[in-house]
Amino acid sequence: MAKEKDENADRDPEPKGKIHERWQEKAEISSRYREAERELPDDPRDDPWAYTALLTRNPAKNITPPLWEAIKSEAYRVYN
Repeated sequence: MAKEKDENADRDPEPKGKIHERWQEKAEISSRYREAERELPDDPRDDPWAYTALLTRNPAKNITPPLWEAIKSEAYRVYN
């Protein structure tokens, strides 16, 4: 049985600038979403269109980090 070559074994690690850029983008999207959410009226009956215009889920959560970053984050969360 031949060993399969791991395609990711020889790749260069992600540079810190790229990581920081992704985090900044995610923080900015999340910040705009939370700001729009705070501006919603307390009662949806006051302005029902405002509630339909805002996405039900924060779009920043759609930015998927690389697997190593997700594992590291989860490890920190479990450790603490």
